[in-house]
Amino acid sequence: MGTPYRKTIFTMKTIILCHWKRSTFLFFLLILSTIFFFYSPNDPRISAELFNVNTLRRVQPILRLKTTSTVPTTTTTTTSQVYRATFKDVSYTYSFLLTPVDDVCEKGPDYEVVVFIISAAEEIAQREAIRSSWAEKAADTRALVLFVVGYTPKLVANLNAEQEQNNDMIVSTIQEHYRNLTLKVMSALEWKNSRCSNVNFLFKTDSDVVVNPTELVKYCQARKDRKNTIFGHVWSKVKPNRSANHRWFTSNESYSQTFWPPYTSGPGYLMTADVPAQLLSSSSHYNFVAIEDSFLTGVLANHTNVNRIHDSNSFRWWKWKRFDACNPKDTHVISVHGFNTPDAMKKAWRDISTVKCNRRHFQDYRDPREDRRRMMLNEFHQLHRRPPPGMHASPGIARGRGWPGGREAENEYGGGSDGDGEGTIPPEWRRRKV
Repeated sequence: MGTPYRKTIFTMKTIILCHWKRSTFLFFLLILSTIFFFYSPNDPRISAELFNVNTLRRVQPILRLKTTSTVPTTTTTTTSQVYRATFKDVSYTYSFLLTPVDDVCEKGPDYEVVVFIISAAEEIAQREAIRSSWAEKAADTRALVLFVVGYTPKLVANLNAEQEQNNDMIVSTIQEHYRNLTLKVMSALEWKNSRCSNVNFLFKTDSDVVVNPTELVKYCQARKDRKNTIFGHVWSKVKPNRSANHRWFTSNESYSQTFWPPYTSGPGYLMTADVPAQLLSSSSHYNFVAIEDSFLTGVLANHTNVNRIHDSNSFRWWKWKRFDACNPKDTHVISVHGFNTPDAMKKAWRDISTVKCNRRHFQDYRDPREDRRRMMLNEFHQLHRRPPPGMHASPGIARGRGWPGGREAENEYGGGSDGDGEGTIPPEWRRRKV
């Protein structure tokens, strides 16, 4: 009886030991999985391992699907060459999934500028509105217009068909997310250096910006000898946003300074051909910052001593209330921000391209404050037949002249148009800020 009993005990011990070993193995496996989950890149930004090992193999067959488009295939699918965006605290790699034909710059006209439009993958209607408006005009000028789009798995087939039709998109493995804007712009700079290095200028803009390509090319031609320069609306003494819930949030770990260096506003800035390489090479000296314009045209441009030229009239970050065809500031504008729907984009372009100035009496621009000033002058002229002291009709008319009785007014009112005598002028007509 003793031997079977001992055998039973031994069998039970063996079973318990096996279960314990398996439980221990599962326990350690759970711990390793937890560590991997919390220490793997859970940031919206995407690293090389996520794409090059897993996703890229799954994406390639989809990208090569035949579409029903009757347009000949001009798309280049590039996945072999890997590019690296290196920062002080982190490094990201990416590849170009869809690009225009490799010789788009060499075989096209003698381009003066490459326009990169940063566009979200789902903004299909907005891209079509741009193509049918100002980008269509760009085809008649020396400007090459390209859309820079991030990776979105559910829209890969749509992007492939769109590229087959238009051949104007650069789609990379960088995940589509607002916090990846810095990486998307850096990929555009890299593409410009490697595929379009012969073009003298690069213009970066957004999908809610209307651009006047004719004025852009003129602007570039007038500055063809400039080097090491970025043109745009330059902001100075701007503090980083430290609110964690804000889309422009920048942590102290990413950038610790109190103010950003002077930087050009993101909706539209122009850089000379030698700038992109300098910005890309200097990124390794700084931590990654998701705010593209502050980081690239501010921090990195400041590090490499790139000049930033302020031109708020040509590159407008605000949306105008109305287009004034009699205002040279409007007719010669290069980019205007704030048209985030297809209808708004098309209307803005119609205003720029079709509206003509129909003012009969003067061609120079008057804003509403100047119009009110002119109204006051005209009313006073009707009452007194002379200009009030210290005020004049327009910049084109000499002060105190051009008005009936203008010379007599100098004697009667003590000082005339340039004097400070008030005479009998009612207080409401005395010189004021309007």
